[in-house]
Amino acid sequence: MLLAGCCPIITKAQPYIDLLNVRYTNSPAHTGLINQDEPDLKLNHFFGNINLPIPLKLDRSDVLVISPYFEQWDVGVEKEKTTVQGFGLPVGIQKKLNEKWGMTALLFYRYNRQTPIKDDPDISDQWGGVLIANLRRNPSLVFRFGVYYNKEFFGHFVVPLLGLDWKLNDRNNIFGTLPGAITWERKVTGKFYYGMNFRAITNSYRLRLEDPCASGDCSQRAYLRIDENQVGFYADVYLTKKLVLNGEIGHSVLRKLRYGITADKGDTRQTLSQQDNFYFRISTAYRLRLR
Repeated sequence: MLLAGCCPIITKAQPYIDLLNVRYTNSPAHTGLINQDEPDLKLNHFFGNINLPIPLKLDRSDVLVISPYFEQWDVGVEKEKTTVQGFGLPVGIQKKLNEKWGMTALLFYRYNRQTPIKDDPDISDQWGGVLIANLRRNPSLVFRFGVYYNKEFFGHFVVPLLGLDWKLNDRNNIFGTLPGAITWERKVTGKFYYGMNFRAITNSYRLRLEDPCASGDCSQRAYLRIDENQVGFYADVYLTKKLVLNGEIGHSVLRKLRYGITADKGDTRQTLSQQDNFYFRISTAYRLRLR
């Protein structure tokens, strides 16, 4: 889902904000501990985004955020390779209601499709949104409750959200919004941190159909759905006060790839592969720490 991949700044209750983030993830075939009897599955993922905060008040209690991003998945099943890309423009606002309550609202446009694709561009459009209530119980603990919605190519996708930002002590933080992502961070020094991540990504991408009228129904539209769940260990090294290099190693869990065709005469869906493998991720960010 979108919250696992971008827009961390709209949930201001966390220990840092990445104004610029670029990352690459590689998951080679047959490197995992489970589901290795499935067909070969290789995943490469590139992601980059910018977070632009615009204060609406002098005290920065209300903030408008624009967070454009680009991503690309290279999906290899056996000897077949599919490349899909996504472009997104989330726009969000965070508003302080009183000393305990705040609100975060996000509207986003996405353009997800296989590359190259010959279909009309408008069939690759997606629209969605997020609404989150923030409850500050004390200076060290914030809860979040909300809902996520997106019009995916496989249908309406609605997910309840539950999150928190918890400063356990001067060295440990737990923060995130489930089911999208949650992070444990431990500070060793001002230049070195480590911890654990869980993230769950669900996205769909429009695919080419060589002959959409082959079955007699020209309304056919194909898509690929990626369900990627990851559990990993990471380390952050601050090369400068704001420039961070991140490395992570982990394993996918309950990974699924689904191919579907939607049409006026009904939908057809098929699971392609669900081989779970190790993944390796490297990223760099221009980061502002809040604590």
